[in-house]
Amino acid sequence: MKRTLLIIMVVSFNACRPHPVRTAGVADPEPQTLCAVLSQRAELDGEEVVIEAVFQQTPHGMMLFSESCNDSFTHLEWQRAEYGSDDILRTKRELLKGKPHRRLSVIVRGVLRIAHRYECFGPNCLRQKVEGVELLLVEPESAP
Repeated sequence: MKRTLLIIMVVSFNACRPHPVRTAGVADPEPQTLCAVLSQRAELDGEEVVIEAVFQQTPHGMMLFSESCNDSFTHLEWQRAEYGSDDILRTKRELLKGKPHRRLSVIVRGVLRIAHRYECFGPNCLRQKVEGVELLLVEPESAP
């Protein structure tokens, strides 16, 4: 009886846990560079994008940027606490251990938002932000 009750509780708990929102059988589109996305900022405002960029956590928040184009600083705001697989989040923690402001190469899936007149995002008042949904890849920054 106790074993049956325990199994029911475990199954119920797992069924109620939040899982990443993914469409079964649909792969993420190929990542675009941050520069490519920002060159189409008006068309992509409010659209979900997959971006390859450099990530850096600062005392004022998280940013994505690229040294390949001007005005690329983009505020990053995660939309939920579980924003990546256990392996990816573990890798991110290990890479940032002892170096919290280290630059990392990332691929992020999220919604691009562009600031309109008299509007900006984050403490640095940036012109664009990504409402991050999922961290798909993280690795040490590659040399430019």
